[in-house]
Amino acid sequence: MLSSIAANLADLMFGSAGVLTVLVGLALVLPHLAVGVRRLRDAGYHWAMMFIALFPAVGPIVLIVLLAGASKRQL
Repeated sequence: MLSSIAANLADLMFGSAGVLTVLVGLALVLPHLAVGVRRLRDAGYHWAMMFIALFPAVGPIVLIVLLAGASKRQL
């Protein structure tokens, strides 16, 4: 979040038309997906449940509920 804010401020100061913001966003996509998949796996869901966020309006809410759920107990 802080890096996105810094990139937005730098874009405004240098007038780079959002180039830094796009680059920071692309750099953060992979770690974001990795954390989401890891959390889903810890909760006992398949990694493909990340695609549920692509459904308009309801998808992101369902994904947040799944990510916020309790972890599955490991033996």
